[in-house]
Amino acid sequence: MRDLERPVSRAATGTATPRDLAGLRDSLHRLPALGDALAASGSPALETLVAGCDALPDLHELLSRALEDSPPPSLREPGAIRDGYCAELDELREARTRGKEWIAGLQERERDRTGIKSL
Repeated sequence: MRDLERPVSRAATGTATPRDLAGLRDSLHRLPALGDALAASGSPALETLVAGCDALPDLHELLSRALEDSPPPSLREPGAIRDGYCAELDELREARTRGKEWIAGLQERERDRTGIKSL
């Protein structure tokens, strides 16, 4: 179980890194098992504590769908967001990697459309 305070604080201030969010995702994944273990302890105080906790399953699910399993340390490096999570991002990635092919295709279509062979 990782420290929850740091990634939550960074997320709240808009300074969380992909790895901070991955740590939060991983901790949220472990919270239900921790809650079960604490509830099974037989301690009324721990049972009350567990009953008042929300494991934030929606946030865990969102982070699991969006983030790669091992994201880079910053957003300046590619590979934080999973392929298929955002169609617009996938399109931009493809344009980046296949830019020359895309330009060649556009050039060919414009030649056909305009009849200008020397484009």
